[in-house]
Amino acid sequence: MNRCEEHRLELESFCQAHGSLCCRDCVALKHGTCENILPLGEAVAGSNIDSEVTDTMKVLETLVSKFEATRNEERESLRMVDTQGKELERKVKKFRQSVDKMLDKLEMSMIMKKDELTGDEVKVIKQRLSVCETAVDNLKDGLQKMKVIQKGKNEKKSFIAVNTVKVLKNRYEDILEEIVDGKGKFSLNFIPNTDLVQALDSLGSINVKSTIRPAEISKDVDKVEPRLAKIAEINVRAPCDTSVCTISGCIPFSKDRLVIADETNSTVKVVGPERTVVSWIKLDYSPWDIVAMSGSEIAVRCSYSETEEKNNKIYILSVNEEIKQSRCIEVDGRPRAIAYKDPKLFVAVSSNDKILILVMNEKDGSVLKTIKPRKNILKEPQYIAIASERKTIFISDFSKGITAITFEGAVVFDHAKGNTSEYGGITIDDNGEVFVCAGKPYGIYRVADDGSGMTSFVTWDSDDIDPQALVYCEHDKTFVVTSCNSDKALVYAYI
Repeated sequence: MNRCEEHRLELESFCQAHGSLCCRDCVALKHGTCENILPLGEAVAGSNIDSEVTDTMKVLETLVSKFEATRNEERESLRMVDTQGKELERKVKKFRQSVDKMLDKLEMSMIMKKDELTGDEVKVIKQRLSVCETAVDNLKDGLQKMKVIQKGKNEKKSFIAVNTVKVLKNRYEDILEEIVDGKGKFSLNFIPNTDLVQALDSLGSINVKSTIRPAEISKDVDKVEPRLAKIAEINVRAPCDTSVCTISGCIPFSKDRLVIADETNSTVKVVGPERTVVSWIKLDYSPWDIVAMSGSEIAVRCSYSETEEKNNKIYILSVNEEIKQSRCIEVDGRPRAIAYKDPKLFVAVSSNDKILILVMNEKDGSVLKTIKPRKNILKEPQYIAIASERKTIFISDFSKGITAITFEGAVVFDHAKGNTSEYGGITIDDNGEVFVCAGKPYGIYRVADDGSGMTSFVTWDSDDIDPQALVYCEHDKTFVVTSCNSDKALVYAYI
């Protein structure tokens, strides 16, 4: 970040008039008449960089939140447009049952006109959705850089980072305004075919409206009643915690104990029979995924560490009366998700812009097999679950959805069809049913074997429950779901 994006020269000065970092070519070509150009060191010394880093992070977090909200609205608009087209086709076909051949001709005409009604909307909404996706990725990357800079002590790097990210922030604020207000190339206009509207009005059963946003249609789909009920809550907070918990991993360790990973507080904890934390270990990295292995050992994947070397290892801890770190396994790449089936570790690894599944020996970390899914089928794997009998690996991909592949790498299904936008923990019950906790709407969903759909078993109306990890406990037939920014985990059972 210490080089000029335009000229690729080292940044040497700061123009106070324009708020711009400058290399020598920038000064010569663009800022020759500016009076308030300071050497970079002098500008750094005169700035309150800690305050600017904090303020910039707040602005980025707000902007990310707005883009995510807008992205979800655009996804809903796209779904509504698609549903509207299908509803039009369904009703037209219903008319055909009670009219003669003349209506057959009208039916075909209206179905052909359907794409005229929705085609432009779909194109623009997809473009808006793509911009939101790119904005969220870029802004999160900028926010992550701010978090790293905040932990460092180099004021020069911090100054450069803040002002570089400010440019990104300004650019996306303008784009967000265009999307929300429907301006410029992001405008959305729905102009129906007047002949078709008149024909439909004469039949008196379909209402096609002209509107800036896709028209609402009635939701007459039967709701699936929940088939899981909450039976208990678990207090996941430990005395050593300094902030609200984010339990990113959870495993049953015995009939009366759970082991959980707290990313926010960088701890691994043991929950006892009274559903409270009874022991813990403080780590020098943030844990994410966690699995139970043979004996008293567990494996932990690192979510974040200031040391890059720590990010490329799987840590093995022993859990007895105390939790101790016993060893680690080197991984050729960055571990993204882990699972265990005796005596093998299954690890989703990102390496050279590709994501592979490594099957590893739990003792020495040697790679027994490399599973190479089809190119680009995986994007952001968070959790994986193994169905040994079916020789299938189910992957929860954060924004893409649920993917299933065989042990040989063949694709069972690429993306389970559902209406959710964020995917978290995945688990398999003792009947072989695959469940996932997902977001917006937040809940616990069962995934169809062929990926044809997702059935809601539990949903939450409040954003206070933002599910992250999910595990099925065979000994008492319960599901435990954990949440981001919450000191409680929830226990559900079949009803």
